[in-house]
Amino acid sequence: MSVCSTEVVPMPLELDAVLNGEPHPDDAWLRRLGIGPVDLSVVIVGTDESEYLRECLTSIYSQEYGFNLEVIVVDNGSVDGTLKMMDEEFQQVRCIRNDTRYPRSRNNNIGYQAAEGKYVLFLDPDTRVLPGAFESMMGFLDQNPEAGMCGCRLIDVDGSVQMSSRTWQTPLTVLLRRTRLGACPLFRPVVDRHLMADWDHNSVREVDWIQGAAMMVRREAVADVGLMDDVLLRYSEDIDWCFRFWKLGWKVFYVPGGSVIHAYRRTSNRPLVSLKDGVNHTLWMHLRGFLRTYNRQALFPFEKRCIDILGATAGILLLSPLMVLTALLIKLDSPGPVFFVQERVGRDGRRFFMYKFRSMRQGAEDLLSALQHLNEATGPVFKMREDPRLTGIGRHLRRWSLDELPQLFNVLQGTMSLIGPRPLPSLQVDFGNARSLRRLRATPGLSGLWQVSGRSEIDFSRWVDLDIRYIAQQSVEQEILILLSTFPAVVRGKGAY
Repeated sequence: MSVCSTEVVPMPLELDAVLNGEPHPDDAWLRRLGIGPVDLSVVIVGTDESEYLRECLTSIYSQEYGFNLEVIVVDNGSVDGTLKMMDEEFQQVRCIRNDTRYPRSRNNNIGYQAAEGKYVLFLDPDTRVLPGAFESMMGFLDQNPEAGMCGCRLIDVDGSVQMSSRTWQTPLTVLLRRTRLGACPLFRPVVDRHLMADWDHNSVREVDWIQGAAMMVRREAVADVGLMDDVLLRYSEDIDWCFRFWKLGWKVFYVPGGSVIHAYRRTSNRPLVSLKDGVNHTLWMHLRGFLRTYNRQALFPFEKRCIDILGATAGILLLSPLMVLTALLIKLDSPGPVFFVQERVGRDGRRFFMYKFRSMRQGAEDLLSALQHLNEATGPVFKMREDPRLTGIGRHLRRWSLDELPQLFNVLQGTMSLIGPRPLPSLQVDFGNARSLRRLRATPGLSGLWQVSGRSEIDFSRWVDLDIRYIAQQSVEQEILILLSTFPAVVRGKGAY
């Protein structure tokens, strides 16, 4: 991958004074010179679309903005003279050229990683930006910190409004949209609801997903969610990304305050295979993308629950002699119940009772306030290597994580999972910290990324990072990998106190 980037900006006579820190009445010069932080990065990915790209860039640079703007074009190995056109006509654009052609999702990631703006807008080359579109989306994100992504009104070249926001796809909506069944009066309302065609698109609305033709994202949200899935070839990366935003509690909005003309070229509405055109590769990519995203949205929760039930049942049957022996040792070691039952905060803030083998003496919770000054953990949690409240057998239970075994029954109940974020007592949950609360977007687990990465040796901010990463990347493969990593982590005992 090679990079070509040339910056040509007309210089004011007062440039020396500006650079020396002297005030200048025309702040627009500072923006044109790129002095100060970038407010908005526009990322455009194109392949052999020089004419569309010329119109798109012209529409952007024909306007005046009250903020710092940069435009990044990721050229996906074009051979139609795109680079020559940009060198001659748009030298102020940062251009990244791929020697090898990549899927659009990977190109979007390349553009995002090069961007410096507070917000990043992904824009298709077959668009023309009308005045106020950028300002409308940026203003909305400024005023709504819970919004991780938004899209503006897309209009066709004939002036009609495109259905650019949708509900989640299902096998039924895919079937109806790809066959003549969708035009049947019986099923047309289903298609209209999916396309949100029963709404005038003149008001702000939270939606499931928006088309990637004009999609603006907040950097803090992408830090949580991660980049696009570059395995997806095309046409589903925006759906998948919106779903991952939604999973972590970042909202997606349609904002009609500004408009972008989009030359929507839908080639997927032809049959998958025809005698005239052969294989419809565009539709094939649509279907492949749908299967991958639908697996994450609908099939994964079912697969995860099956793993939980089978794993917990097998664990209880195999470990029942060990659990009986552990209960007997606890009873012989110190007075008090065998089990410790504590209210914890689960998925979406729901409370539940978590079961553990008792590892502390009776009344241990009443002594917590007196030990707070000895807390070795960061954040709202309490951890102490040499906790005086531990019983003799309790120290060994903690070292080998045997006190956690009764949570297999929580897994069978469905209040916990084999893998997930560690549930905390309500007093240790920082309900005022929005990022910390994103941990509650998944069912809590007996094991997880935090547990296999060092447990109490990890500070709380990193703990939150690991849980958010787990939620954003949930898959059967990740579940199995963490399960396989759990036993070695228990044997090492790192952070087990």
